[in-house]
Amino acid sequence: MKVVHVNSNDVGGAAQASKNLHYALLRMGIHSTFLSKYYHSTQLKNHYAYLKHKSVHHYMDYLLENYLLRGLFPPNDGYSQDTVLFTSPHSLFRPEVADIIQAADIVHLHWTSHFLDYQNFFNYINKPVVWSLHDMNAFTGGCHYAHHCSGFITGCTTCPQIGSTNQPQAAETYFIIKKQAIENFKKLLIAAPSRWMLNQSAKSLIFKNLAHFYLPNVYDPNVFKIGDPVYCKNKWNIPSHKINLLFVVHSFKIQSKGFGLLKLAIKLLPQDNFHCTLVGKDLDDIFLNDITYTKVNYVQKQVEMAELYNAAEILMHPSICDNAPNTIAESLLCGTPVIAFNVGGVPEMIEDGMDGFLTYRQSAQDFADAILKFVQQRTIFNRETISTRATLKFNDTENLKPYLKLYSEVMDETAH
Repeated sequence: MKVVHVNSNDVGGAAQASKNLHYALLRMGIHSTFLSKYYHSTQLKNHYAYLKHKSVHHYMDYLLENYLLRGLFPPNDGYSQDTVLFTSPHSLFRPEVADIIQAADIVHLHWTSHFLDYQNFFNYINKPVVWSLHDMNAFTGGCHYAHHCSGFITGCTTCPQIGSTNQPQAAETYFIIKKQAIENFKKLLIAAPSRWMLNQSAKSLIFKNLAHFYLPNVYDPNVFKIGDPVYCKNKWNIPSHKINLLFVVHSFKIQSKGFGLLKLAIKLLPQDNFHCTLVGKDLDDIFLNDITYTKVNYVQKQVEMAELYNAAEILMHPSICDNAPNTIAESLLCGTPVIAFNVGGVPEMIEDGMDGFLTYRQSAQDFADAILKFVQQRTIFNRETISTRATLKFNDTENLKPYLKLYSEVMDETAH
């Protein structure tokens, strides 16, 4: 059995989830390969990039993504959530013709924005496709999270995220393109790492008639585990006498991850008691005026990320929409409790009062109150207990079983 994982990038949350799966399959002796648009990391085994860096296609892709497509959708002042993450179903490129796809028995799609061209891919491909949903974009007219909009259920005829831009009908047009590309393809199976995302997809007009499977993310407990917090704090120059609040995001430009709200919450905390560690890309213009803080540029090495979790008293996850965030699972595996909003698939990962706290109102005050509540009750949170519970929930051996079962069923059906 040969499986190829297709993800637009080899860095980021969805990329890490798909790479974790790729490595878990390799450890099981499964022939697994990984295809992304570019190389950002050179350490991934069986990794192939569709485009060569600084090639003609590379520059064409850059022009398409940054000028021709994104230029159609300037941010709408009336709607500030993730306006930059509105993506087209079109691409100049054809990952389906890559040799690595030709050689595979099963194509496992992950986050494919800016890479997959719906019409060309589903017209061309003639083998089973499993699609793991890392956000909602695959079944919407362009947004990556619908927030309170239900347009993906009816057809995305209007879109609050692009509003009155110079292409107000783009969402409906893109939605129709996606629906038409997929409706005649009979070998597509939909998967998601959270039951919440699975339910959203099952309601969508594009995917509602397809088979859906819950396939949880896999993690390596040999990497994310309890470490020495004193050593970790010293290594990363984090003061040991303060409560270290950790915030991790792929890019600080993504507004829906909640950093703006977190800054307001931090203003409500006693300044002398807390330190904040900020991890992610696009940190140059990020500052906190009300607390001491450490800035760490985007971390690719998982072992270093585990050190940062172990250096923290708590992970803060103020995202206003999310699926099955890696950071929560990784933090819990390291024994570090989490404070998060009760959104999306997050409550499937955190047991309120045992692994940290869930807040039910998306406000800075409620988030600050949850942090202070943790300080008052921190003795009830035992790192060993949290890590043990997380290992049972997120370990790669158990979570890999439904993947292997689905792959085997697909192979059996193909053989007949």
